[in-house]
This record gives sequence, C-alpha cells and structure tokens, in this order.
Amino acid sequence: MADKYQRDIYLFLSLYRFFAYGLAVILFQRVPGFDISDIGEPDNLVLAAIGVYTLLKVLGPLRWWRADPSTYVVLGGDAVVAAAILLMTGALNSPYLLYSLAPVIAAAMLFQERLALAVASLLSASVVLAHLSPAWLDTDYSWVLDGNFLLWMVLYVSATYLISTAVYRSNLNIRRYIEAEATMTERRRIRREIHDGLAQMLTSLTMKSELVGKFIERQRIPEALKISNELHALSQDLYQEVRDSLDELSVEPFPFIPVLREYVQDFEGRSGIEMRFQPPSGPLGLPPSVELQLLRIAQEALTNVQRHSHASMAWVRLLSTSRAVELSVQDNGKGFGTSSNGEGAAEAEAEGHGRHGIDGMRERAESLGATLSITSEEGQGTLLHLVLPRNKVEI
Repeated sequence: MADKYQRDIYLFLSLYRFFAYGLAVILFQRVPGFDISDIGEPDNLVLAAIGVYTLLKVLGPLRWWRADPSTYVVLGGDAVVAAAILLMTGALNSPYLLYSLAPVIAAAMLFQERLALAVASLLSASVVLAHLSPAWLDTDYSWVLDGNFLLWMVLYVSATYLISTAVYRSNLNIRRYIEAEATMTERRRIRREIHDGLAQMLTSLTMKSELVGKFIERQRIPEALKISNELHALSQDLYQEVRDSLDELSVEPFPFIPVLREYVQDFEGRSGIEMRFQPPSGPLGLPPSVELQLLRIAQEALTNVQRHSHASMAWVRLLSTSRAVELSVQDNGKGFGTSSNGEGAAEAEAEGHGRHGIDGMRERAESLGATLSITSEEGQGTLLHLVLPRNKVEI
C-alpha cells in the first residue's frame, strides 16, 4: 500500500509539472481572452530547454521517497532551476509561476516540513528581490508598487508557504493513517496465523502427549511408540513453523531464488520426498515483500505435500515472462479428487487435507493480486499453480 501511495504522489507531481508547463506555453501564445500584455516575447530556446527539463524530471529514475543524499541534492537543484526560470522570464510577469511551485509541492509531500519551508523561502525571496531591485540594478522587472504587482507578490509568497505547511501536514496525516492501517492488518494476519498454525499444532501436541501417557498406563507400548514418533514429527513441524514465521517477520531483503532452492533441498532431506526445482531463466524483478509472500506460499504448499499427499516425488517451478510470474508446486501423490480454483479444494481439505493451508495461500495470493488454482485427481497427484500478473505488482 505504501509503495502505491508513493507512486501516486510521483504521478501527481509529473502531471502537475506537465500541466504547468503546458499552461505557460499557452500563455506565451497569447490566447484570446487572457490579458498578458506584460509578458515579454517568448525565447524559444528557453521554452525548449524548460520542456526538455520537464521530460527529464518526469522520466528520471530517481526514487524521491528513499530520501538519500542524492534526492536532497536533486530537490535543491530543482528549486534553483525554478527560481532561475522565474527570473529569466519576468518574475511575477512569468507564465511559469505555477511551474515554479513544483519543487515546493514535492518537498511538502515527500520530505520534512522545514525542507519545504526552505524551498518556499528560496522562491519567495527570488521573486521579492526581483521586484524590489530595479531602482539600483537597472533591470527590466516592474517595480513592486506598479499596477497590481504588490498584490501578486503577496499572493505568490502566501501560496508557497501555504503549500509547504498545509500540504505537508495533510500528507503526514494520510501517511500516518496508512501506517496505522498496515500495522493493524499485519497484527490481524499474525494473529490468524498463530491461531490457525501454531495454536492448532500445540493443541495436537497436548492431546497426543496425553494419549501416550494413557497407553503407557495400559501397557500398550506399541501404540505409545507410534504416538511418540508422531509427536517427534509434529515437534519438528512446529519448529519449522516457528522458523518460517520468524523469517517472514524479518525486514531484511533476501535472495529469493537461492533461498527457495535451499528450502527445497532441506525439504527433500527432511521429508524423504524426491524433489525437482526449476528456477526461472532470469531474475524475477519483484519487490522483496512480494518475493517473501511467494516463498511462504511455496513453503505451505510443500508442507501440505508432506502431510497429506503420500507422494514420492514433487516439483517446484518458477516461470518469469514479461507479463507474469508463475509458481507451480506439483506432486505424484494420492490426490483428493477435485479440480477447482480454490473453493472446492478448501472443502476437500476440510476432510483431512489441512484447511488452513489452502485458505492461507489463497489469502496471500489475493493480497498480491495473483490467481491461485489447485488441480487434483484421485491417484494422480496435485498441482498448485499461481499466476501473478506484472501489472498487479506494486514496485
């Protein structure tokens, strides 16, 4: 959600810059109905240079929200360019008054309030000095008391400071709301996973341990040994579940494909199921948060293979194209006689195939904008297939 929010800000800034530049071009063309007699003849070279600069700003790869030193340098340079454009085209006479507000808006929406105020001060000071200095600098700017220039100056300065404060505070409230919503969503997800995963496994451990005690009291040693082996396997599953949950809570980026390959290899040794892993031909190009969800889906699918399929072999495949990323987990186990897009599979799981597993995978897939299908036939194994369209990925 945060990534999309930041991308929307960048899109807004780009559209604003295009609009302001287009408006300046229209004013220079002396559109009928506009009183622009004070605007000088346009310098085509300056006009073209500002157009090229606008394209570079919009198409540039800079990620403002990273807030590293380079972004501050670029923002400062943008403010200086905006001030220079005003001074080169008549200051308060300039058709680029709206265009010059772009760095103020960027600072107010993506940086700290004091930085936005600094940019506003730079632009305001340049305009004020330009119209106070003609008497001793012999410039072409109109004196501030001529016509309505004092009013325009007050309006422009007020607008820059209002944008730098009001926009920043409104944006800050929106960001806090998004962060609070994201925190609550994550808490609900963790609570659900603990309830459906760890809590159920601990309940099963408790019941089986009580059963072992009863068998021993009745001298039914073979049954007690069988349940003891089940307890050992369940404790290993519980340990792995805790490790996976801790890995998911990690905020550090990780190499997705090597980690998935290592997990598949460990799974083969742990489960005794022969594994085949087919990586993509190139990098996936996905955000770490999306890769983490794909890893969790693959892990849950393999857990279901181990618990329910009675398979001797399984395959994990990743396919990357220009349009989508696909993940497949397939086994040659007993299957459960259904073919569906998730709902029928969940019903089949309720009869012994681990309901919370597919429910959780489906929720993860939906959160990514992906489609999850599960195909299974009695005696023919099960295929889980996830398709994630690239146009649904928030980078």
